Amino acid sequence: MRIAAPPNKFPDGIRWVESMSYAVRDEAGTVTSVQGWLLDVSPRKMNERLVNERLEDALETKRATETFLDMLSHEMRNPLSSILQLADGILSLLEDLMKPDTIEPLKDSAQTITLCARHMKTIIGID
Repeated sequence: MRIAAPPNKFPDGIRWVESMSYAVRDEAGTVTSVQGWLLDVSPRKMNERLVNERLEDALETKRATETFLDMLSHEMRNPLSSILQLADGILSLLEDLMKPDTIEPLKDSAQTITLCARHMKTIIGID
């Protein structure tokens, strides 16, 4: 049950109460009176609302984090693919075109590029 309350005491101007009552009967079983009471559960309802709001905030933060990580992974994946393709191209061209004394330093550089790029792909979970 909801009861309107002065807005300065509760943010939404509503007080929540639970009502409990029972019938009082005489020896013949006739109801002679009804007794009951109201229990103010407004603080519990406010806590439930706060918990729900915090849950929604946490879920939104989780969604934003997942979106960020997806974008970050995508932004890292594109350059890594290019680095790997170019390094592989350097390695294949060097074996065909260069002399042995100039091939080794270039080959070492290309292998380092490939190694670093593969390591980055492993860190971000790309096969």
